[in-house]
Amino acid sequence: MTTTTIILVTLGILLVGNIIALVYSWLVLYTDVFKKYRLQEKKYKPGIFFQRLPLILFNLAILSLITAVSLYFFADKIFETSIPVWWLIPVQVIFIFVIDDAWFYFAHRLMHENKFLLRKIHSIHHQAITPFPLEYIYVHPLEWMIGSVGSFLGLIALMMIMPVNIYAFWIYGIIRNLHEVE
Repeated sequence: MTTTTIILVTLGILLVGNIIALVYSWLVLYTDVFKKYRLQEKKYKPGIFFQRLPLILFNLAILSLITAVSLYFFADKIFETSIPVWWLIPVQVIFIFVIDDAWFYFAHRLMHENKFLLRKIHSIHHQAITPFPLEYIYVHPLEWMIGSVGSFLGLIALMMIMPVNIYAFWIYGIIRNLHEVE
């Protein structure tokens, strides 16, 4: 499997996940399809989607660029591309998730406890009083970069134990993206 294939599939997963988030957000905001499933009864502010879209698209563009450049330089050094034994993929996915989730917890807690980080960076996230699905990435660019470190740490820790399988990485990416949207 070539580096180009790895980059294109990874960016495709990112793109498809966010297209799902875009459609889901539109359904939540502009139709009554999911109205009975809403946790909050607050109405959405008219135009909020288009007001927040520039920062969302900016963050997605930066995320895509960093992902593509990182994979260009490191994909062949990080990933095993053969089909593994059946149990290896779930083990690797769970391993990365545990480290990523622990990192997210402590990073998020730090952003609440450190008044500077709360005021200058994390406060953007808290503007979403009645959030819609695509707002998972309506944050200060430094916040999602800090949040993404958990995935990186999970990959590094796994690499210390065994080669990371590209299929585990892709499945992790799909699940993480859909989890963020939901």
